[in-house]
Amino acid sequence: MKYFKFWSFIFIATLVGINLSSCSDENDISSNKEYDGTLYGEWIEITGGQYVKDYYCFSSDGTGIHGSYELDIDWINEDDDINWYTVDKKFLYIDGQKCEYQCDGTLLEIEQNGKIKNIKKII
Repeated sequence: MKYFKFWSFIFIATLVGINLSSCSDENDISSNKEYDGTLYGEWIEITGGQYVKDYYCFSSDGTGIHGSYELDIDWINEDDDINWYTVDKKFLYIDGQKCEYQCDGTLLEIEQNGKIKNIKKII
């Protein structure tokens, strides 16, 4: 009988632990979602010396476009539709991927996985 009570207690404790740990931060984040107005518009990456640069267009409704910009021919290739939002004017989520950001309305710095992108507003 002792073993039955012991294993019953372990089973219940495990279930409680699983239920508590299944609460994710995503629920907390969704209540803090905002759309930072300094990001609205079109942006082109200015870091690096590559021929093709990243292009972003952020709309006020949380949608946007990601693509590439080709310097020599002044051409924007709009590759993907994106969904975005910010949290606490510190984190930028693009299609669910979290990165830290800073924006003053003309320059945007995005840091993700230890890499920093500097992006300039064009419109």
